[in-house]
Formats: sequence, C-alpha cells, structure tokens
Amino acid sequence: MRKNPSSLSDEQLVGEIKQLISQECRSLAELLSLLAEMDERRLYATLGFSSLFTFVVQELHLSEDAAYKRIHAARAARRFPVILPLISEGRINLTTVTILSPILTEENHAELLMKSVHMSKLEVERMKAAYAPKPDVPDMIRALPELTRSRASCGSGAGTDPSQSSSDRVEVSVSAACEERSAAIAPPITPARRDSISPLSEQRIKFQFTGSEELRSKIERAKALLRHKYPAARLEEIIDEALDAFLEKKDPEKRGERKARKSAPSQRPQRSGDAHTRYIPQHVKDLVWQRDQGRCQYVSADSKRCETQSFLEFDHVQPFAKGGSSKDPQNIRLLCHAHNQLTMRSEYGEQKRYPQILRRPAASLPRSRADG
Repeated sequence: MRKNPSSLSDEQLVGEIKQLISQECRSLAELLSLLAEMDERRLYATLGFSSLFTFVVQELHLSEDAAYKRIHAARAARRFPVILPLISEGRINLTTVTILSPILTEENHAELLMKSVHMSKLEVERMKAAYAPKPDVPDMIRALPELTRSRASCGSGAGTDPSQSSSDRVEVSVSAACEERSAAIAPPITPARRDSISPLSEQRIKFQFTGSEELRSKIERAKALLRHKYPAARLEEIIDEALDAFLEKKDPEKRGERKARKSAPSQRPQRSGDAHTRYIPQHVKDLVWQRDQGRCQYVSADSKRCETQSFLEFDHVQPFAKGGSSKDPQNIRLLCHAHNQLTMRSEYGEQKRYPQILRRPAASLPRSRADG
C-alpha cells in the first residue's frame, strides 16, 4: 500500500500518478494478449461459458462496456500485433482501437494506428469517417416507445402476441435476433453515448438529422458558453436554449411581450458612479472577453496555459475585497471555475478560514455570454 496521498508533495503526487498510469497501460496490454489467446483457444467454452464476452462479464465481473472494448481490442491485436506495444506505451487507448478496428486492414492498419497516436476520441472518429464515409441519415422526428413496454416484450417473448401490431412484432423479433447473435460473440453494437436519446416515456421524442462540420462547431461553442447553466451540456438543452433565443427575437407573438418589458420601469437599483462595487459593467466584460479571446488566462509555474473555453468566470486580478476595481478592464480577466477557485484559495486560504469570502458567488459570465 502506497503512502498517504496527502503526505506527498505536488511533484511526488504527479510522479506517482504518471507511474501508475504507465503500469496500467503495460498491464492492459498483457491482459489483451492473454484474452486474445483465450479467445483463440475458445477456453471460455471449456469453462462453461457461451462466449468470451460472457466469461469476462460473469467470471471477471467487468461491466459490459469494459468487456466489449477489451475483447474487441484483443481481437484486433491478434490480427495486428503492433497494437499491443502502442497500448503498453500509452500512445493509443482502448477507445481508439475499438473505433478503428472495423476498418483496419493489412494495407492501412500501420498508417491509421500511427496517425491516431494521442488523438482524442473526436479526432479518431473524424479520421475513421474520412477513411470509411457513411451516407447521411434521414431527418426523423418520431415518438419513442415506452421503456417498460420494450423491456417487457423482450423479456417475455411478447413479439408473438397476436394483440401486438405487426411493426411491434418485427421490432421485437429483430431485437431478439440481435441478442441471440451477441451470445456467441461480443456485443454487436457500442454502448449508447451520453447524447444519444433513449426511450424514456410517451412524452419523449427522438430527433435525428445529419449536419455539417460547421454546425457541429457551433454546437460545441454553444455548449462551452452554456456550461454554467447546463453543466451536462446535453444536446436537448443546447437546442432548446437556441430555439428560445430565436423565437424570443423573431416570433411576432412575442413582440407585444418584448415591448411591454422595454417600457416597464427598471427595477435595478441605481449605482453611484464612484461607488466601490463588485458589479462589473457590461462594456468592461465585453472588452475583457475580446481581449482574452474567450479562454481561461491561467498560466502555471512551468508556463502551461489553461485554454479551456468552458465554465468561464470574470475574476478580479487585485481582489475586490482588497480594493480591486471592477471598472478597470486591466483588473479583470477570464478564468475557468477551477482556476478561479485556485487563485481564491491562494489569496485567502481554505474555506474553513475564510468562509465569508469563499461563499460569495463568483462574478460569472453575464446571461449574454454564459446563458445565451
């Protein structure tokens, strides 16, 4: 057992983490090699399991997702042994191998695997799409079935019930066929992503369409700007917010409401021009946003700059509690929430020592920036 992490220095803590990650990569490569050999010998059948997938889940107690990725990576490594040293060295990971394995061939595997070194999941998916493009999916808006009904029908074999519609019977029979095939091999489909829409109730609707790379960039930008309001950044939340903003501006039925709001007397208390206030004027926020290019401005001791565009907050360089101005753009900067809290702890210490300061809400982005 290693020493208590709280007793480690910052350098020791980082070193320990890196060492363990390196060990994990080497162990994973060895595990994949052994799983591939077990699969080749079909040893799982001798042990009483119908598939390697069943053995890994039921005997080794890995989750379905973890078993799926390891089995696919093991089979890919059996075909292309170069995968194992790349994983052992931490240059590629299970997700990368799982994504690329369907398109790897003797002719392209070396090129694709070397290109994917240290790539993110999105970058690997883009590369795969370039090598194996798929046709656009049709636009679709349809009501989803109830979750309880589909589960019950799959579990009880209700697909043969004559009271069901023909479409229901076809859907259940296809699902049953897929489950039967998956008993002999690893599951044929990847686990659902967070933004995939699953059946929840009669009120939940599935939206499906194909868009451009430019649209994807806009959605990612909207997610970053809306992280304060929607930490999970689900597509439903982002699209709903965008449509609300559009309708508020363009819908003729809302014009009367907008005029009424504009003509109503302001309820905001008047601020003295010379008052020392935490409030940051909008024009200062706009100047800071443009100057900092919508990115966190924190720079570490070894000159590593954090350039995240999510969870951004306006921070006083000279703290407001120590006389820092809220009206001088040079005293305001953009920091992500994590680095805003880090600088606050550096300035005031831990929360238990300065609760009256740390409990104050951070000067976060205005609604026009953070909340759309």
